[in-house]
Amino acid sequence: MIPIALVSDARYEGGAERYLLRLGAGLDRRRWRPVVLLPDRALLDDLAGHLATAGVETVRWRRRRGVLGAFELARAIDRINPRLVHMNMPSPYEMGCGGWARLMARPGRAVVATEHIADIAPSRRRVAQKRLWGGLIDRTITISKAHAGLLASRHGVRGDRIRVVYNGVEDPGTPTLRPPLPFRVVVVGSLEPRKGQVVLLRAAAAAIASGVDM
Repeated sequence: MIPIALVSDARYEGGAERYLLRLGAGLDRRRWRPVVLLPDRALLDDLAGHLATAGVETVRWRRRRGVLGAFELARAIDRINPRLVHMNMPSPYEMGCGGWARLMARPGRAVVATEHIADIAPSRRRVAQKRLWGGLIDRTITISKAHAGLLASRHGVRGDRIRVVYNGVEDPGTPTLRPPLPFRVVVVGSLEPRKGQVVLLRAAAAAIASGVDM
């Protein structure tokens, strides 16, 4: 089996961190040995438990301040000696703006990153850092063509290294007829501007004004 390191520097468990569970549990174990590396933060204990239940090997690394944390993570990765390192980055400016890749890269080892959220304000200093270290990341994966455009135009990621992989969902099966009730919308997620709940509320107001029963 080929070892793969799925790396997180998360402060808490969110949607981007659940992605590691789906990825690690979904890989063919006859070919791959996924190992998830999580910081030793209490807010990630539940995720570690879910990974264990799914049979995904998990390593908790000591999260220290600044670059010391990067060295600690690099040592944990080297103990696994993976052929591939996957950096799970909720935003473009995690893990030293991608600069931690310089500590993870080794001869014969590929480094890829998944960047989940690109629609955030850019920072000139951080964009410069991403351009500087971007050559160390073999591929950057993102979740939509719109995100790919933002990563290239706003955050300094090389366009020729970006690949779009859409988030998958389970097959819901045969749809059932909607009962004759007002249309309901349920939103699951943090209440914060980047999640777009304001856009949803404006759309709902426009729909109601046009006669939609909701």
